[in-house]
Amino acid sequence: MNFFQTKGILDLTVRRISAGILCLTIIAGCFLFSSGTSDGLRYEAAEYVEPTVRVALTLEDEGYTSYSFSTTSGYRFGYIDCYTDEFTLIGSTETLSCRADLDNNYYIDLYGLTVGQEAKDITSEETLVLLESLLAGYGMELLASYNDRFCYRMGPFSSSEEADAMMELFMTDIGAMNEINSATGADQYLLDVAVSAPGKYSVSFSTAGGVALFTFATTDETLALAIEPIGEGAVTKSGSYTYPGIMEFRRYQSGGYDALITVNVLPLETYVPCVNSWEIYTTWPLETHKTFSVLVRTYTVRSGSRHGAIKCDMCYDVDCQAYRGNSKVNATVAQAAKETAGMILSYNGAPAAVFYAAVSGGSTVNCEEAWYSSDIPYLKAKPAPWERYRDYSRYTERAVWHKEYTGLELYNKLKATGSHSALKGEIVDVHIDSYCTNSCYVYQMTFTDVYGNSSTVKRSDTIRRQLGFDSANFVVGKNGETVKYHEYALDCFPSIYSEGYEGYGSYADFEEASLSALLSDLSTLSVSLESASVLFSTGTQAVNLKDYNLKILHAASDIMVNEKGLPDILNGKQTLTMRELTLSGEDGKFIFEGRGWGHGIGFSQYGIWDMTLLGYDYQTIFKYYLTNSEIIHISDLD
Repeated sequence: MNFFQTKGILDLTVRRISAGILCLTIIAGCFLFSSGTSDGLRYEAAEYVEPTVRVALTLEDEGYTSYSFSTTSGYRFGYIDCYTDEFTLIGSTETLSCRADLDNNYYIDLYGLTVGQEAKDITSEETLVLLESLLAGYGMELLASYNDRFCYRMGPFSSSEEADAMMELFMTDIGAMNEINSATGADQYLLDVAVSAPGKYSVSFSTAGGVALFTFATTDETLALAIEPIGEGAVTKSGSYTYPGIMEFRRYQSGGYDALITVNVLPLETYVPCVNSWEIYTTWPLETHKTFSVLVRTYTVRSGSRHGAIKCDMCYDVDCQAYRGNSKVNATVAQAAKETAGMILSYNGAPAAVFYAAVSGGSTVNCEEAWYSSDIPYLKAKPAPWERYRDYSRYTERAVWHKEYTGLELYNKLKATGSHSALKGEIVDVHIDSYCTNSCYVYQMTFTDVYGNSSTVKRSDTIRRQLGFDSANFVVGKNGETVKYHEYALDCFPSIYSEGYEGYGSYADFEEASLSALLSDLSTLSVSLESASVLFSTGTQAVNLKDYNLKILHAASDIMVNEKGLPDILNGKQTLTMRELTLSGEDGKFIFEGRGWGHGIGFSQYGIWDMTLLGYDYQTIFKYYLTNSEIIHISDLD
């Protein structure tokens, strides 16, 4: 059974769910985000049954007409209902390497056979033997098929004329045989037969060499050809990726497209670790993967049918969530999904809108100041002082970045967006007008050309996309200029960086800071730096914090720790320090110094990793990043 149902202004496909096994229904309610727009959704929970997810592996605008794949033990084949995900079995094959193709051939379809007064079961072995005997001498084999109902096909033929000619010959011979039988008192043979042309949903399932195994054609848009690998744990391999579950092949003809849509249909709890294994490193700790298991599950449930036009919930790409099958899923990733099975983030009884970027660069950003969308009370800018983003160069070069442009290069970049028609030539001035509230991200900036024309752009993610930057967390100026930048932290958790880093601002050694524990009566107790008790992922142990060679960026007050021995980030107060940076680059060029990778809304993948390394559990992480959110089971949704 499939979990997702949607309705609203996006006119997405409404899914049928069978009565009696109702899982969850979605009706108008809370915000849904899809490309910066919102739609009303609400969930009603009944008994929890694990839902399925429909993931598009090919999209309509990619123009696929064929898809090759393989397995190790053969396939079951038939068709699937995209609303209920009910698989109807037609047959099986031991063929290991196969393909699916758009089918533009003509066929002679045999739907039924009556011998004398008896209507034969078209699916029985006896009927197949009779039909094959009737075809003897024509040099053609019968192919099991579905064309609104089960049938056997003769063909293929390249044209209707060729198919009509063969059918006329065949039926003439059948007529002659019936005349002889009539004279001798033998049974008459009556056939339900027709020539079929390529249809709007015609798809074929063949061996890798192109020998047809099954053909599918229907006028019912809810149905599609489907195959499933035989055997427990069997997967379908395509290229370098392996996919669990059912593979669906749907022909899509609309708006000039005639493409093969390949859909992986699989259980939600199988999908979640697959996404985790491609979105973040599989070597990251269990608690990191538990955090992302909940995020992935929440995003999937919340998003509903993001690709409703092709009857899919999600796609394989990062605009939904990165999905490339299960080849990278390891024991840690699988365990994280299992330990959080069914758990999602909720706000006011509905699934929360969750988003995550790779690196925030020290702070996240308010959703409404990044995208053209409504104010979401729990998606607010938060300091991320634990991000060691200057050390991420060993994983990604985009955590800290540097770009330089001449005025002409910058003009051409802006002109290409189609949004700066007022500009007529080389840019001579770039000015950051304002930053997002409580965030390092630029909210508004103005460009001025050599003729005195100006053009302004607003919202951080619009700025990021128009400039082609990794984030909107940056400063700008010319070589030798000193600019100011924001440094956000918490009074209980100042920004920390590894020893030896030479970057923004000045640092105080950790030895100079005082460490205090916050007791239940709100009094404080001094803690020795040489023998502090610290909670690690493996348990609590006494350590000499000086041995860790950490440095602290100007703490605003004593460091408070919670009952786990960690800074109490849920009760900390935000601090802001304005710092200065002298830019360095080629003379005459505009120099952009930036941090972070992505839109900056919600969560930071690397930031979550940092927090779990410090010892924070996923519940605390969610409470910090999403204000007033709760972790609940899908079956507990209002």
